[in-house]
Amino acid sequence: MLPNRLAAIWQPSTYGSVTKRYLFLGKIIEIRLRVGGPATLVLLEAASAIDAIRTVAQPLPGHPKGAIHVCHLARHPLFACLGHPMPQPLTPTDLPYLRRCLALAAEALQAGDEPFGSILVDAQGQVLAEARNQVNALNALAHPELALAQWAATHLPPAARAATTLYTSGEHCPMCAAAHGWVGLGKIVYLSSAEQLTQWLQELGAPPSPVQMVPIQTVVSGVEVAGPADGELLQAIKNLQVTYHTTTPSG
Repeated sequence: MLPNRLAAIWQPSTYGSVTKRYLFLGKIIEIRLRVGGPATLVLLEAASAIDAIRTVAQPLPGHPKGAIHVCHLARHPLFACLGHPMPQPLTPTDLPYLRRCLALAAEALQAGDEPFGSILVDAQGQVLAEARNQVNALNALAHPELALAQWAATHLPPAARAATTLYTSGEHCPMCAAAHGWVGLGKIVYLSSAEQLTQWLQELGAPPSPVQMVPIQTVVSGVEVAGPADGELLQAIKNLQVTYHTTTPSG
C-alpha cells in the first residue's frame, strides 16, 4: 500500500550522489540517488518498513536485506507524491455531490458497466454536467471523468473550467487525470482512492488494471484534491465494485 504521507526531513548532497531521508510509517528511510546512473538504491534503517516497500519494488540481488532497487525513482508511485500536496479531508458540502456520484455508479453497474460516476460543479455549486462509466456499452475509454473533461473543453471558457470542482466515485486513472490537467479543470473530490480500489481488486482476485494507478497529484501538478470518504459511503462504493467484479464475466 502507498504511504499516507512522506515527509522530507533531511537533504544533504555530496559529489556524485544525492542522499535524502524521509519519514515513512514512523520510520526513517534513507534514499541515495546515484547521479547519472540508471538505478537508485533505497536503504532502510528500519527493517519493519521493508514489507511495505516490497509491495511496489523488488529487492536488488546481491545487496543487503535493506537495499531495494527502484528504477526511475521520480516516476515510481511510492515516491512520486513527494513535493505534492496531500489530499484534503472531505467537508459536509461534498457529501451530497458524492452521493450523486454513487447513484451514477449504481446506474452504470445496472447497465452492465463498471461502477463509476462523476459530476462537474461550478463555483456556485450548480451541477453543470454528469457522466457515468460506459466502457462496456461504448469502449474502454468511456470513463466519466474523461467525458466531463471533454464536455468542459467544448462548453466552458478557461476561467470557468478552473473554477469547477469535479466530484467522482473513484480517484482518476492516469488517462482521466491527464485530461483533467490538459483541459484546466479545478479541484477533484473523490469517494474512493485508486489505492483502495487496487486493494479491493487484489482481495477479490480480479485482474489488475492495465495501467499503473498512481495518485492524481503525480499526473496533474498543483491540483487541489480531497478524499477519500469513510463509513457508509465508502462501503457503498466498495460494495458496487465487489458486485461488478464478482458477477460480470468481463469484470
